[in-house]
Amino acid sequence: MELSKSHKAYFRAAKAVSELSQFKQHRIGVVAVYKHKIISSGYNSDVTNPLQKKYNRFRFNTDETLHSKHAELECLLPLINRKDIDFSRMSLYVYRQHKSGAPGIARPCESCFNLIRDLGIRDIYYSNEGGFSHEEIIY
Repeated sequence: MELSKSHKAYFRAAKAVSELSQFKQHRIGVVAVYKHKIISSGYNSDVTNPLQKKYNRFRFNTDETLHSKHAELECLLPLINRKDIDFSRMSLYVYRQHKSGAPGIARPCESCFNLIRDLGIRDIYYSNEGGFSHEEIIY
């Protein structure tokens, strides 16, 4: 995927947010872009959340797993009840950083994809081992 100046700037912001994560193995940062502005950000953390627990049912067959917040949930949580946002016009930029500092695959997991779908978000950009990818969700 060829990145425009805007895409590069949003990925730089997501990378900066990923560096706030306490996870040692991989750090994930997300920025939500609406009308060409970053309106929210989040990173993976070991803090648990009941909404993460709800969406984790798409990934796990047990309720015994920890429900620590994924970066996507952390980013979207303050926006969920906002009536002034058309989520179909929002884009998410997800960046994963390995312990070595190299970018990694940051495609959202099934839990996060279901949250993203439920909100109606269509465009997801994420880092991968060789660069960056884009997925458009068709409803």
